[in-house]
Amino acid sequence: MPTLLAADALTVTFAEQVVLSGVSLTVGSGERMALLGRNGAGKTTLLRVLTGELLPEEGTVWRAPGLRVGVLEQHQVHPPGLTVRQLLDAAHPYRELETERLTLEANLGDPETLAVWAALQARLEDAEAYTWPARAARVLGMLDLTHFLDREAATLSGGERTRLALALALVREPDLLILDEPTNHLDIRMREWLEEWLRGFRGGVLLTSHDREFLDAAATRSLWLENGEATAYPGGYSR
Repeated sequence: MPTLLAADALTVTFAEQVVLSGVSLTVGSGERMALLGRNGAGKTTLLRVLTGELLPEEGTVWRAPGLRVGVLEQHQVHPPGLTVRQLLDAAHPYRELETERLTLEANLGDPETLAVWAALQARLEDAEAYTWPARAARVLGMLDLTHFLDREAATLSGGERTRLALALALVREPDLLILDEPTNHLDIRMREWLEEWLRGFRGGVLLTSHDREFLDAAATRSLWLENGEATAYPGGYSR
């Protein structure tokens, strides 16, 4: 199981109050780690450090070379003037590879070009890139967003924008997903679908949630934050 992300001895203080004190963790492909703790324990702060939004006073964060990260924050804002369809198109994770492959096809008589093209083709086939539009459409459908495709994203309600932010994080199909309260504004059907989606996801997942049943269903490991320190447990919230 290749390591995607590793944090070592992270320390963060706000106004002389220690929020994180020597916190370490690793996340690998196929792992789903839940960050647990009471309100104010430092879960969101830790996520901000791991995404690079916040620098720790001490400690280091290592990311695998070329790591692709999809992030769901609690209060994401969609750019004005862009429709849901445009945001979905921009989230296409394989478009650059497909464009590069098409460019190479003009010169397949050259052995070196052919080798590069074949490698790109293999990557796209392994990712099942050709069926990405169908997978993306299913995500939008399950989160009840399909009928908003031509709406300006900024005009959606708060719950709709939150579900759209979750959808965009998922359809990017990154190596690592970082999800802060992903079940907010989801009904039972959506939550159960998300549990199943995450269990089938081949990358790594870091998540927070106040939904204990969801954590038990989705997480393979947990990290309990309290008084700035972290304790690791197997399984979800109940464990």
